[in-house]
Amino acid sequence: MRIQCLSAFILVLSSMATASSADVEVSACLEGAIIFAEPVRASDGGRGAEFSMAVTNHLKVAISALAAEISYRTEGRAVPWAKEGVDRLPIPGGIEPGETRDIRFGTRRGQDWMDPLVADVVIHDASGPNGESLAVQGDTCSTPQMSEEAQALLKAASKCWVVDVGGAAARVSVTVGVTVAQGRVGRDLLLVSAAGGDDLAAETAFQNVRRTLLRCQGDGYAVDDGHYEVTFSPQSLRR
Repeated sequence: MRIQCLSAFILVLSSMATASSADVEVSACLEGAIIFAEPVRASDGGRGAEFSMAVTNHLKVAISALAAEISYRTEGRAVPWAKEGVDRLPIPGGIEPGETRDIRFGTRRGQDWMDPLVADVVIHDASGPNGESLAVQGDTCSTPQMSEEAQALLKAASKCWVVDVGGAAARVSVTVGVTVAQGRVGRDLLLVSAAGGDDLAAETAFQNVRRTLLRCQGDGYAVDDGHYEVTFSPQSLRR
């Protein structure tokens, strides 16, 4: 059983029942704020592959959903039977601060799938009560919230932003420094920070954001002149 946690900056704690170990990448932003137990099989046999995972919320706000990528495989086999892309996993009733709840997820099992089945989970983000990303905004992180001008830049540029959900760069959140003069973005964008991947993935994500900002500006962005720090993350596309 393996749980990865990448661009969501969420700590995954796992007491592994098999020989495989947890591959964890954690930012201090939400370290220890949300704790995940390893997924366990909730049902055996039949055509369904259903799992349960205990989630403990140590934030000051309720969690309404998770953004997760899930792979279903047979223990001991490297290639999964099915892989579900990043999607929003709603939690009916939510998880209140200090509360632990079991959440369920699953898929329809193929005829040739062999037991024992396990689920590899990549948690990309968690949503607050109003659907807001808890990984990149709010009082849960030490990272400052974006200014109104930076949010306007993000909203405008997101219309042109294309992310390859199958690539490592799709899991990376990048903060870029942008200078705007008369509505135009200069070409000397600065990579301020990146989280959720290695150096190559961070550089790929940064170059994608750079091209997006330059390509999408058209006649100019409707923001005041100045220097802004804008955070692009995969969750930005879903807001």
